[in-house]
Amino acid sequence: MPAEVRQRDKIGYLTLHFLLVAKNVKKMLSKKKDQTALKEIIGYTYPKLYVGKRWYIGFYAFDPVAGKMRRKKIKINFIEKAAGRRRYAGELCKRISRKLDQGWNPWIESENSRAYHTFTEVCEKYRRFIEKMFADGNYREETYVGYASYPRNMVKWNGSRKVPITYIYQFDKLFVSEFLDYVYIDRENTAQTRDNYLTFLRVFSSYLVQNSYLKECPTEGISVLGKRLHRKQRTIIPDGDMIRLYDYWGEEIGRCCLWVFDHDRLIIYLIL
Repeated sequence: MPAEVRQRDKIGYLTLHFLLVAKNVKKMLSKKKDQTALKEIIGYTYPKLYVGKRWYIGFYAFDPVAGKMRRKKIKINFIEKAAGRRRYAGELCKRISRKLDQGWNPWIESENSRAYHTFTEVCEKYRRFIEKMFADGNYREETYVGYASYPRNMVKWNGSRKVPITYIYQFDKLFVSEFLDYVYIDRENTAQTRDNYLTFLRVFSSYLVQNSYLKECPTEGISVLGKRLHRKQRTIIPDGDMIRLYDYWGEEIGRCCLWVFDHDRLIIYLIL
């Protein structure tokens, strides 16, 4: 075979080999692109409980920045008993599954796993916190009694609702407003009592934000009713009783009081 023919066949073989390699590379790139697109379509896997030295709930969700599925873990070792962990995990998996079905993405809307702690559990932690503050002398007894009763009443009210909140992230502005309405309207408490509860809710909200349970204070924008509604009940002593009071006590306390009659009314000024 002439050298010219052999050279032409060699070039043809190399060209064909290059075309085949290029075609395979194109297929590989196309396949990888299709896999990425498929992952975007799938978007997530449903969460499930993983048991071991560290108990956690795990699931995958597509991360648009990384361009791949990433695993999300929510640790639950903070719950002491295994039965409690399984019960908590079951409820949380259902909640996360519903959120995933509704389009939630943990990598787009990055939410701290602490947001999934139960409402009652966080309230119990807060109760222990204020107990420690009282034991260390940071709270007066009357302050401690009030701060201990407010969350207890709030948890009790939440349990009586038709649809109570389960997780601490559900502690939002709507919940706060409805609880204050319950205190003021349903329980028929005074405006002052309602505002006292609002003060507690502000302190509690700050605690939640500082400990990464919430991102924002749900009490923002909720105002006190104001002192104009806090009317004190005063009783006027009848004139006859005031005169009898003067006749009885006048000589005893006359040295420290100034007794003045003004238009048939007795006015007593205490001189210090």
